[in-house]
Amino acid sequence: MNGVMRIKAGESTGKLIWPDVENLIEETPKGDIDSILLTARFAAENAIKNRYILAPWLPDSIVNKYEVKFEVNNHHITSHVRVEATACPGIIATLGNIVSLTTLLDMFKSVTKNVYIADIFMSGENYNIKEIEILSLPEEGIYIEANVGDEFPLVINNSVPGSIALKSTIPKEYDMLLIGDLWLKIVSDPMGMLVAKATNQGSGTITDKAFLIRGIRK
Repeated sequence: MNGVMRIKAGESTGKLIWPDVENLIEETPKGDIDSILLTARFAAENAIKNRYILAPWLPDSIVNKYEVKFEVNNHHITSHVRVEATACPGIIATLGNIVSLTTLLDMFKSVTKNVYIADIFMSGENYNIKEIEILSLPEEGIYIEANVGDEFPLVINNSVPGSIALKSTIPKEYDMLLIGDLWLKIVSDPMGMLVAKATNQGSGTITDKAFLIRGIRK
């Protein structure tokens, strides 16, 4: 990939509703709520990964990141899927969400027939992403590993020990830096210098693709 491409973030929410059973979650023979949600999450993630099998009409798309969450209430479970991709992220998120909800439906319909899927919505926001060249990384210049909250100075066109060195770019114009599977938020330290703050536990190497990401302000 050369130059700038656009990464789009799509989200989908939906509900599994049971209006007239108070303790449905405790009564299901499929297992406890944690194991049920784990199964539904796995089904959604599998649908995202195998989206072309389920929806062969989808255009080619690179999925950068996805997340599946649940909120459990007395009479419904809300499923929320967020996908970052180069094309159709909202549709991919909705596909994962539908599979998540139908998996939950299968889990609970043995307890009551009055359980159904409702209120599926889709929304999204856009990002610009720019592929960049890394000159050096903190560990011996070729490797980076971090836990959530770890910070690394950002420098341009100059290899400094312990820093992330980028070539010919202006990182202050961007929000995030992605190296391997490590996501870093670009912030300023008290001295006004730019640092990259890890938002997840991950790692990357000098040979991994690296990207600067900026949300499109409306």
